[in-house]
Amino acid sequence: MNSIVKEPVYLQICHVLKELIDKGEFSRGSRFLSEREVSARFDVSRTTANKALSSLVGEGILTYKKGVGTFVSEGSAKVSIDIQEFLKHTPHMSYDIKVFCERAFKDLPDSIQNVFSEAHPVYYIMTVYSLSGSPVIINRKYINTPDSLKSGEKFIKNDYFEYNLVKKEINLSRLKKNDAPLMKMNEGDTLYLVRDELVKEDSVVYDVSLLKSENISFIMDLDGIMKISCQGEI
Repeated sequence: MNSIVKEPVYLQICHVLKELIDKGEFSRGSRFLSEREVSARFDVSRTTANKALSSLVGEGILTYKKGVGTFVSEGSAKVSIDIQEFLKHTPHMSYDIKVFCERAFKDLPDSIQNVFSEAHPVYYIMTVYSLSGSPVIINRKYINTPDSLKSGEKFIKNDYFEYNLVKKEINLSRLKKNDAPLMKMNEGDTLYLVRDELVKEDSVVYDVSLLKSENISFIMDLDGIMKISCQGEI
C-alpha cells in the first residue's frame, strides 16, 4: 500500500481488493476473502478488515450472505448513488441551512464514531433542499476535519464537492415526527434514506439524506451506473 496516500488504511485496502476483482483473481459470484483472510493478508486488525469488506458491500461490489460468507456480486460493480453530483447539476434547487454547529465527539452515533478521528473536531450541518418551493431533501452532514469550518454555506456550496465518495447505502425508511414538518409530509410516510461516506486527505464526511420519493428517482443507465434524477419540472 502506498504510504503517501493520505487515506484511512481500510480505504487503501479497498483499492487493492477492487484491483484483485478487476484483474480476475475473483470472478463474479465467487466466494471472496473472509475478514480473517483480509486481516492476515494485509497485516491489519480484524476491525480494519471488517471496515474494508463492509465498504465494498456498501458499494455493491461484494455481497454478504449471513452464515455463509462474502461473495463477489454477480451484477455490475459500477454503482454510484452520488448526492454530490445530483446537487451540483440541479441548479434550480434552493437550500436553507437549519443548523450549523460544532458537535462533541461523545454525542455522535456509534456508526459515525467508528469512521471518525477523536483528534479532529466534528461539525454538523443540517440543510433542507427545495425545488419550486417544495422540500425534497433533508440533508445532515457530519464533518470530521483538522481544518476549521467557519461557514456552513461555504462548505455545502464549495468544499463538499472536493470530497471523494467511498461508501454509499440506500434503502427505504419511514419519516420521523421531527422531520415531517420540514418535509411537509406525514409522520411514517415512506421516503429514501441515503448514507454516504466521503473523504479528502485527513477529513471525513458522513452524509445522511432523506429524499422525497415522489420527486426523486434512481435510474440505472446502460453502463450499470445508478444515478439520481428529479421527476417533474425543475
